[in-house]
Amino acid sequence: FPVTASKYSGLYPVAGGGLVWLRWPISGALGETFVNPDDTSGRPTLEFFNISKAKKSELVQHLDWFAVSGDGSRLVVVDEGDLRAVPSTEVGDSDSTVWIDLRRIIHEVDPPAEWRQAYAEAGRLTRAYFWEPHMCGIDWDGVLAQYRPLVERVASPDDFADLLREVLGELGTSHAYVAAARRNEGPAQYQRWQGLLGANFVRRDGSWTLKRILPGDSSDSKARSPLAGTGIREGAVLTHVDGRPVDPVTGPYPLLAGAGGTTVELTFTP
Repeated sequence: FPVTASKYSGLYPVAGGGLVWLRWPISGALGETFVNPDDTSGRPTLEFFNISKAKKSELVQHLDWFAVSGDGSRLVVVDEGDLRAVPSTEVGDSDSTVWIDLRRIIHEVDPPAEWRQAYAEAGRLTRAYFWEPHMCGIDWDGVLAQYRPLVERVASPDDFADLLREVLGELGTSHAYVAAARRNEGPAQYQRWQGLLGANFVRRDGSWTLKRILPGDSSDSKARSPLAGTGIREGAVLTHVDGRPVDPVTGPYPLLAGAGGTTVELTFTP
């Protein structure tokens, strides 16, 4: 192809007999470093090449990655956490570009159930890919059974990672690593924090009663109780969050998962 010398990746065919690819910036290396042809530390440019016209054009100046639709007519582009769909053969404008709001996608996780599943899967994968078919004579099922009751005492991703390290330590082998899962990865605008009400609740006869509204700090907008100044009084019973009934056992906080920094509707009875 008649293109300038550079580093290219992500070559895909698109509709109309063209190709798209990523062109990466070329950087040099000083004497104390090594040149890495696969270095992708820079920000790539998305380009389109019209084969019939032997002409190249730039679609997106900088991006993180992209994907081609099944019919080759559209591209999904990710740029610093923002997702949009653009034409595959020309620069998108306000009419042809569709922005996709990932914040509308809500994925709820039950941590205890997830940890139970992850523990079983970690044991299965370790057995399947261990370097010695017979696990070096170790009773792996017995090891998993020995530590399994501790899964019910796990309270955080770090706890779970520490438990898996102890389990894998029974193998007495190297190259068995565990990293704790992180819930706060990704762009800040897509983070969903636990919603808090700045108040204490107590469970009485299957209902959640407001015991105390925390005073907060009036001089700091980030340290004010959401319930302060609403007219809600101590002793009121919280019955619904955004129209969903409060569970008599788990209380309101599961319903406030991911609601930090947003507006929710609370229903109280005196």
